[in-house]
Amino acid sequence: MLKYCFVLQFHLGRTVLGFHPCNNKYAKLLQASRSSYGLTADMVEGKKRKQRRSLSKFFMCSNLEHKREKSMSESIELPKVGSASVSYDALLESIRQVEIKVGDVRIGRIVRVAKEGLFIYLGMNNTAFLPRQELWLEENKLPHEVYKEGDELEVEILPPKDNFDLVVSELAVRRRKCWEKLKEFQLSSKSFLVLVLGFRNNGLIVRYDCIEGYLPIEHLIPSHTASQVMNTELEVRVLNLDVESSNLVVSQRLAVAGKREKELKVGSVTKGVVRAIRDYGVVVDLFGVLGLLFVKDISREPVADPSSVFTVGETIYCMVIHIDRKRHRIILSTSALELHSGEMLKDKAKVFERKSEALNRVRKILDERSSQRKCFFW
Repeated sequence: MLKYCFVLQFHLGRTVLGFHPCNNKYAKLLQASRSSYGLTADMVEGKKRKQRRSLSKFFMCSNLEHKREKSMSESIELPKVGSASVSYDALLESIRQVEIKVGDVRIGRIVRVAKEGLFIYLGMNNTAFLPRQELWLEENKLPHEVYKEGDELEVEILPPKDNFDLVVSELAVRRRKCWEKLKEFQLSSKSFLVLVLGFRNNGLIVRYDCIEGYLPIEHLIPSHTASQVMNTELEVRVLNLDVESSNLVVSQRLAVAGKREKELKVGSVTKGVVRAIRDYGVVVDLFGVLGLLFVKDISREPVADPSSVFTVGETIYCMVIHIDRKRHRIILSTSALELHSGEMLKDKAKVFERKSEALNRVRKILDERSSQRKCFFW
C-alpha cells in the first residue's frame, strides 16, 4: 500500500506544497514549483502522475471568483510527518476536521461586495455566497455602504439554494447571540434599550438589535403615549421570552419600577393616572408603579361609590401614606389633601390646586409624630 504525505495546495504565485507518495513508512515532504496541479513532471514518475493528480484535485476549488484574487494559504493541524505514527486513519481524520457542514459557524473574509450580497472566503478554497436577506443591515442601507473587501464576518452554513452550492448567513449568527443576551437580561432582571418601530394589537412593536418584540400598552408608563415614543428608544425589561417560538415581550413599567419606588417617600405628594376603579378603591398609576387609594382614604366624608368621584384615565394628585417595599405595595390618600372635610366630594380640582398648603400641614404633623414611626392616617 502506498503511503502519502498530506499537504494542501493553493495558488499563491510562488512555490506550493503537494502530495507525494513514498514507499517507506515515513512521509516525505517535497517542495514543488507552481504548475496546473502543484507538481512538476520532473519530480514524479510518469506511471504515478495520474494518481497524484487525482489526489490534488480533491482539494482544489473550482470557484471562478478566486481567479481574479490572490488566495491566502490556509493551514490545518496535521499529524507530524516526522513520526512513525503517521497513518492513513490520521490522514482521514484530518480531512474530516475541515469538512463544511450545514449549521457550522465559521469566520470568513469578504472577497467581493455585490448588490445582491457578499462573497465570503471560508478557507480551503471554499467561497460562499451570503444573500442580502441573510445579512443584517440598517434600514435603507446597502451592503457596499457597510462592508468592504477584507472585512471578517462570523457566518453560519446554510443548505444550498439559488444555484449556489455554499450559502451562509450572518443574520442567523447575530440572532443567536441576541437571544443569548436576552436570556441573561431575563435572569439578572437587567434593563436594556429597545427601539419603537410601530403600533399593533394594543401594544408597541419594538426591536432589540435584530430581534423584534412586543410591548403591551399597559406596560407603557402613562407619561408616554404611543405616538410620542415612535422611533425612540425605551428602557425595558424582559416580561416573557420564548426562543423556540421567537417570542419576546418586554415591559417599560418593570424597568422603572425600582427607581420609582426609591423616589417615593411617605408624606410626599405625587401625580398619577387612574387605571381602574373597584368597589374597595382606586388603582392609580404613579408613572412606573401602581398605588392603591382605598375608599376610606378618598375623603374625610364617607364615599359610597368611588366611580362617582373619579373616572378611568383621569390625572389626580395623591399623598403617599404607606410603603411596603417587600410587597411592592403603596397606599395613597386624597383625604390628606383636604383642608376641610368633604372637599374632595365638592370640588376636587380646588383641592389639587391647594395641595402645597396641605403638604406643608401634613409635613408638620409628620415631623411631630416621626418618633412613632407610623403615619397618622394609617
